[in-house]
Amino acid sequence: MTRQPNILITGTPGTGKTTTSQLAASALNFNHIEVGKIVKEKGLHDGYDEEFQSYYIDEDKVVDELEPIMANGGNIVDHHGCDFFPERWFDLVVVLTCDNTTLYSRLENRNYPTKKIQENVECEIMQVVLNEAYESYKPEIVVTLPSCSVEEMESNVERIEQWVEDFMNKQTVSSLLSLLGNAGDLADFTPSQELIQDVRKEQQSGLNKSADPMQIKTVDHDAIAQIIKQLMQEQKEYEERLLKPRVRLQEYIEKKTDELEAEEIIGSTRVSQLKKELNDLKIKLKNLDTSLYESMDKLRAKQQAKLQQSGLDFKITKDLNDLKYQMWILAPYLQHLNS
Repeated sequence: MTRQPNILITGTPGTGKTTTSQLAASALNFNHIEVGKIVKEKGLHDGYDEEFQSYYIDEDKVVDELEPIMANGGNIVDHHGCDFFPERWFDLVVVLTCDNTTLYSRLENRNYPTKKIQENVECEIMQVVLNEAYESYKPEIVVTLPSCSVEEMESNVERIEQWVEDFMNKQTVSSLLSLLGNAGDLADFTPSQELIQDVRKEQQSGLNKSADPMQIKTVDHDAIAQIIKQLMQEQKEYEERLLKPRVRLQEYIEKKTDELEAEEIIGSTRVSQLKKELNDLKIKLKNLDTSLYESMDKLRAKQQAKLQQSGLDFKITKDLNDLKYQMWILAPYLQHLNS
């Protein structure tokens, strides 16, 4: 069965993590894990900080508690920290951001102490959570999304839904390639009478335009594998080409960060200028991330349109027999993808 992804939604307190997580979990029928709530309810902490009104999280206990849940997939984890979770848990890390004025207002409405509000706003300005995400996970799975309004939150949920759909399609393609590794198994498959009747009913109602399954005698496994690999290779090359400038920029930011720390130690007059340069670079990185996401969206939309025009559907359900069966009746249409 195709595995559902695990998603981490993180960001400074007040950026809308819980609201976004709830909306996304509801839309996707995923499990929403609010770490702060679990820590409190199950006592996964080492005490309470009265000044900041927060618990000292026992990170090891949290990981032990969530490990069996995460293994199943289909989870959205919601927490303001992200550096202590195992990297292998997540397929996507979403860092929500918010402008300082809106963030301050939200935290004030929560009756946070002034010191706690100031600390969180400073963390947002310095992009502490975003930097943690890039240090803890592969850059290609980390995305930043603005979360200052209801409209932006709704848009973010839609983008997460689209990402999950793309992820599941990729998982399905991997399953297909695995299946195609045993061509004899697929060629010898004979659909049940029940499945044949279902397809014929769909054909009569106009829901299925594939050929009569009883008329298809052979499957061109090489053509199927070639087309699927072609689509996957196209995405891989596109991602690599887009990620190169991002990796270079991230390395330059790290270099500037080290330079700033060194200048701060000696009390250099260049500190202010370096801080400004670093902030400008981080804004540039954020804009680049948005551009990368949009570019990949366009490529996937183009590929999906090409598949739909050819009558091919990768949305496989139920068990392996269904997978074999759908490949068996759709094989003739795969040739059109080359045209």
